[in-house]
Amino acid sequence: MAAALCLAFWPGLAAAAIDLSVHVGFGQVFRLAHWTPVTITVENRGANVDAVLELVTTAGNALEHRQFNTHTAAHVDLPGGARKRLRFAIMLDSLAYPLRVRLRSGSRVLAETSIDLRKRFTDRELIVVISPDVGLDYLNSKRRISTYARTERLPQQWRGYDGVGAVVVHGISLEKLSESQFRALDRWIQQGGRLIVSGRADYGLLRTPRLSRLLPTAPVGLRRISWSAILGEQGANRGSRSAHVHRVADAGEVTHARGDVPLALRRAHGLGSVAYLTFDLANAPFNLAAVTAPIWGDLLPEPDDKPMIALAEPGSGDALPGPNRAFQPGTLRPDQRLSDAVLATRAFGFPALGSMLMFLAFYLGLLATLQHLGREQTAALTGWGRLVAPPAFVALAWTLFAPTFPAGPTAIAVASVQPLPESPLARVDIDLALFSTSRASPAYSLRGTDPSWRPLLASQDGYRPPDWTFTRGNRADQQRISVSTNQSYVLHALEGHALIPFRLRAEATFSDGSYELTVSNESRQQLRGAWLQLGQDVWAVGAVGAGETIRRILPARDAQPARADVDTWQDRLRQSGMLTRGERTGAGAVLARLVRKASPRIASALQAGNGRLFGFVAAPLTIETDGGTPPIVVGLLDTPAPLTYADGGEVDVRRFDPASPGLGR
Repeated sequence: MAAALCLAFWPGLAAAAIDLSVHVGFGQVFRLAHWTPVTITVENRGANVDAVLELVTTAGNALEHRQFNTHTAAHVDLPGGARKRLRFAIMLDSLAYPLRVRLRSGSRVLAETSIDLRKRFTDRELIVVISPDVGLDYLNSKRRISTYARTERLPQQWRGYDGVGAVVVHGISLEKLSESQFRALDRWIQQGGRLIVSGRADYGLLRTPRLSRLLPTAPVGLRRISWSAILGEQGANRGSRSAHVHRVADAGEVTHARGDVPLALRRAHGLGSVAYLTFDLANAPFNLAAVTAPIWGDLLPEPDDKPMIALAEPGSGDALPGPNRAFQPGTLRPDQRLSDAVLATRAFGFPALGSMLMFLAFYLGLLATLQHLGREQTAALTGWGRLVAPPAFVALAWTLFAPTFPAGPTAIAVASVQPLPESPLARVDIDLALFSTSRASPAYSLRGTDPSWRPLLASQDGYRPPDWTFTRGNRADQQRISVSTNQSYVLHALEGHALIPFRLRAEATFSDGSYELTVSNESRQQLRGAWLQLGQDVWAVGAVGAGETIRRILPARDAQPARADVDTWQDRLRQSGMLTRGERTGAGAVLARLVRKASPRIASALQAGNGRLFGFVAAPLTIETDGGTPPIVVGLLDTPAPLTYADGGEVDVRRFDPASPGLGR
């Protein structure tokens, strides 16, 4: 009892009973301006605690009054004597402010610490080595650095690998990873990551379920290879020395070999790759940089500065914006992003034009009535009448028109779903705009996916970016977003990226003046309202049910112009039945902008002989507000539709002419 009273009235004792241990990045090294894993170990040496663990980062420009904090939080239940490890992935794009970590119960801080990021950062691409006995420091260069990580500190969110160029595994079983850690690694690879696995003479680890699923082939035994075969003339004076390599069941894609001995094999995994080195990186002569340099040169191409999160659409050049990237509401240029269109539509938070006209007609009608009243009638409006008339008018106007004006918080979200090639996953780009009519801090509950969010800053004068709080829910696909602001009638924007299970394939074949389109929807979501675009032409395809495969014959003469204006999208929205009538105005403008955003990607694909399939799908997330107007959430599918001729041959780019009859012209 006495101890409980001491803890209640002396917070210092409670704080002293909590220990926080923070590990940033991989091997305490992180890549600046990239998503970074943070592992926090919390040990409670006191009484039971129900608390919130917060990571606070600061960004923006304080001199321009545009500085803001981002809170990443999770609830944690800490019984007395408990020790728990929590993993986060946060964006670290500034060295000017420390990373602050604190554990609080209500408004009371139980423990806190600050991490000086200047001592841990690098601007080079990371090569993460997971091995007890392999050193790859010889791979370090001006643009690349090797770092060493332990399995218990690997991310459990795929975006935690954002700053990583490759993960090298040697002598470690991936079965040691938790389910969420392995899923994060697998999804990172499918977005363009590289996994490189080297085995010891004891190759049993490579036959475990997870590695067996990823590797291009399986080891079935050992074989010897002489040093002279490995080193050439340099190995001639090594006598009869030899080294063990793995004998494999199926050669697959061999990238390097010595004679008939495969040394490196590789297979594609989504947009990424998994490489299998049949030799032991820790043993001579393969631990020598000169021996493995040609292999590394092929497996590790020169790094670029593009965040891994942007690799789902290779070659698009559409990297994530920094926190100072600005949008300009009210404008709509071809080079803008989709989030700009969300803001430019002014689709919600403002009265409809009809409501404004009705209000104006009511007001002018009242003035005209007063003008036509005689002086005797108007003279009667004296004293209390002059005081009561204005409030009465306001009350009447409010009764008639208040329902058409915004009230409370609302949101609009547009999700662009892009299936990854040869993968059961799809990349989702989400643009979320949040709006509130009051100064109270609005909160939004999200379910269905776990995006990585980046705040966008408006460019207009007077805009003060809010502080953001992203709180994890009890499930991985639950999240709560809180906006701390003292401004009303201000639009705030976020850009998010996520991965969802989704597989859909489309391909078109041209024959006898018509296209035959085949669409296989292997996902659990219905594709409602789909259109095929080839060059400047578009065909309506219709709905494709979950698990359904359809074939459509699309005559070239039935093509319609590939328009991306709002009216066209209004018609498509109405045909698909995706939205209610009241939601179509804003959503149509936003989706029209989405097509404009995709136009460079479409043009690039068409030059390679491909088309695009667009369609509406159920958005991968639902949004709930604490009161206010129901949010608008729209999902739009965008996937390639490769084009071939009837004979099955690939389209020759030199013969691909958008004006030719083969494209409906």
